[in-house]
Amino acid sequence: MTKRLGQHFLVDGNVLEKELTAAALTKKDNVVEIGPGIGTLTQALAAQAGQVIAVEFDSRFPLILRETLAPAENVKIIEADAMSVDYGDLDVNCLVANLPYNIGTALIVKVLTDAPNIKRMTVMIQKEVAARLVAVPGTKDYGVLAVTIACYAIAATAGQVKRTSFLPPPDVDSAFVVLERLPVPAFGPETPAFLEFVKTVFSLRRKTLASALAHAGYEPARIRGALAAAGTEERARAETLSPAEIYLVYAGLLSLES
Repeated sequence: MTKRLGQHFLVDGNVLEKELTAAALTKKDNVVEIGPGIGTLTQALAAQAGQVIAVEFDSRFPLILRETLAPAENVKIIEADAMSVDYGDLDVNCLVANLPYNIGTALIVKVLTDAPNIKRMTVMIQKEVAARLVAVPGTKDYGVLAVTIACYAIAATAGQVKRTSFLPPPDVDSAFVVLERLPVPAFGPETPAFLEFVKTVFSLRRKTLASALAHAGYEPARIRGALAAAGTEERARAETLSPAEIYLVYAGLLSLES
């Protein structure tokens, strides 16, 4: 295991079966896996999917993978940093991975925003991060990440994983999350700009939405007008609003732009 690469190897067969059940693959699916390590999950994916592309950054493992996966003619190994791969250029429609802890969140967002060809993701990630991915308004875990995910996909947890299921054991427990991509981003072409706005309104979590917008430089009259048009109370906080409700405020500000 290389701590720098966040690698812990799954050794519990029952957990592997749960992951495969959550992924629900068929021979019609072409899959990309991130960080295959010694290929335990890769072998199982190759048996269920049409094609598997395994992306491995640690230079020690590709030789091992090519030996252990030699009988699987439907596996291709790419030696690359997972964050540098253009997933939109790959002939895949699914991603299944025990994501390295140090890049998990960033990689999920990268795939959602840059690779519309990937319609479904089944990932194992830290339990605490999983909670942030699927969080709903009014909870402590709800924030920019949950809104970002909701703009592109429907996310749900699919089971918990104890740290003892790995060798060596990590310092945290994990969870499976399944993300089903929406047919189109929730707010269409405006989604990327809207998410920049979301970062602004969540940057001061303890302040009201009106205060956060004032701090960002919006004029008081414009803020009041946008909140009124959205049907949002002036004392409301961003963390209590759904993505759609935040978007109404965003759209109101745009319509009142001078």
